[in-house]
Amino acid sequence: MPEVPILMPQLGESIAEATIIRLNVTVGDQVVADQEVIEVETNKATMGVTTLCNGTVKQLLVEEGVSYPVGTVLGLLEVSEEEAERTGVQGNDQATPPEASSHDDAEEPKPHFATPEGGAHEPRPVEPSIRGLAQPVEKGVSNFFSNLKEPIRTISFIFQGEFYKSLNSIGRFTINSLTSLGTFDLASRVGMEKNETDFGITLAKGGVSSGPYIVIPIIGPSNL
Repeated sequence: MPEVPILMPQLGESIAEATIIRLNVTVGDQVVADQEVIEVETNKATMGVTTLCNGTVKQLLVEEGVSYPVGTVLGLLEVSEEEAERTGVQGNDQATPPEASSHDDAEEPKPHFATPEGGAHEPRPVEPSIRGLAQPVEKGVSNFFSNLKEPIRTISFIFQGEFYKSLNSIGRFTINSLTSLGTFDLASRVGMEKNETDFGITLAKGGVSSGPYIVIPIIGPSNL
């Protein structure tokens, strides 16, 4: 009978692997299409791996508590010809048992990844792929807009009587603007940590009650 693999799916744009936390089936269990058979966990969420079609669990190739890359064959389902054809899956027919090896110490391969020829190979490292902006570029854009707010923080700290923090903010703005136009936070590297504040906190310290919530372009969310 044809065999259909249970694969570790693509779990996110930046997710390269996941950890098996629970096997919900055992060998010999009957399953239906879209049944959650394995529970996996990434650094972002916990989710289930489902089956592509109806069948019988023939093999489970993974262990609980172990991490496997995206694309790993987690198990095999034994399905009917009709089921394989209905789901559009080209299952592998049951292979004829190979002849005994002439080497007594030869080890049987431990399949992890299916190959087009029907065999298997050991896991290889999988590099995460991230669509859109690269992480350094995304961080640089965030630093740039954060640096634009430093003069506003400086004025706010002056009105709050926090003169040391106001000097720190204008110093951060000067260093980061001159060295990288604000795209790299060099000031934090030299000990000038960013201090958060805004005009809303300044008004609150002056005894003014909070007003309606608004979002100001570039400056961001605030209360009048």
